[in-house]
Amino acid sequence: MDEKAKQRHTALTCRRALSPQQRIQASAVICRRLTGLPKIQQAVTVLSYAATWDEVDLSPLHNWLRQQGKRIAFPATEGQGIMHAVEAGTDT
Repeated sequence: MDEKAKQRHTALTCRRALSPQQRIQASAVICRRLTGLPKIQQAVTVLSYAATWDEVDLSPLHNWLRQQGKRIAFPATEGQGIMHAVEAGTDT
């Protein structure tokens, strides 16, 4: 296993070891930090992601972004490494 794969495995193991309450608390801290970043505050559009059960829940950030009138986009893959951004709330 190369170094990058080891780091991913370690991070995934640690993330999955969190209790639901720990995950909620960590997500809230991360979202607060993100809303305080000047680049996020100045942005018109923010590329984000929809979390799976063991990832940071960014829904508080997404709510804040909407309240600020900012657009949110998510990555969408077409296959074979082709990826583009899709604005939240639009049909594609």
